[in-house]
Amino acid sequence: MFFYNILRYSARIVLAQHGFEAARGVIENNFAELQSVFAKHEIELSRDHIDEIDAELHQRDRSLNKTVAALSRVA
Repeated sequence: MFFYNILRYSARIVLAQHGFEAARGVIENNFAELQSVFAKHEIELSRDHIDEIDAELHQRDRSLNKTVAALSRVA
């Protein structure tokens, strides 16, 4: 991870995906505890909401891959 050139867009995408997946893993592994802590601050933590965010990001990823492929054919 330390050797990625963060000025490259593709590297930033890879690092952002890694960060999201790492954070999601922590949330999944500690969901009950985090849900309790969030509830004390009147914040609802829902697996459905996390799944919606994940689905949206995967949709954007597929769209981005199509755009990159189209641009690489032009270049």
